[in-house]
Amino acid sequence: MLQLKNIKFSEWNSEETNCFQAVVYLNGKRVGLAHNEGHGGPTDVSPIDGDFESFRKLRTYCQEVASANKEEYFETYTIIDLLFEDWLREQYAKKDKARQSRDFVKAICYQKPNEADGYYKLEFKKGGKATTITEIQGSLSGRAFLIEKCKGLEAQGCKVLNTNLSFTF
Repeated sequence: MLQLKNIKFSEWNSEETNCFQAVVYLNGKRVGLAHNEGHGGPTDVSPIDGDFESFRKLRTYCQEVASANKEEYFETYTIIDLLFEDWLREQYAKKDKARQSRDFVKAICYQKPNEADGYYKLEFKKGGKATTITEIQGSLSGRAFLIEKCKGLEAQGCKVLNTNLSFTF
């Protein structure tokens, strides 16, 4: 199994490609160092501590992965780049989920029809001050108000994303 660990990503320094560095592991053993300067060139992959035998195993493994996926064009860095992009997507997904959880506290979050990415927020004020969904749900009239808002959004074809609502609508 091929893994990247100790990944360091520099988003601000990424221009045409992703600027990163990582340690490459094959079957739990450190076999290489990967880095890309982020200026459009390929990712460089080099052996660790001059261990060329392990590095050859890395190249062979990457060739097998490329063949299994019917890739005609192959370089070790291509597989490393794909692993890095998977890691990057996971990082962005974690940030989005954390941000969404924070937004659930203060707003009804929803997606408009045919928009799978991102979401909109419907925030509320009470007496001119921002209030939380929990505070609004604390009263019967507040709960009824939120139910009506959610039903209205769904009537427009929107999908309410909140998981912290104490009611169904």
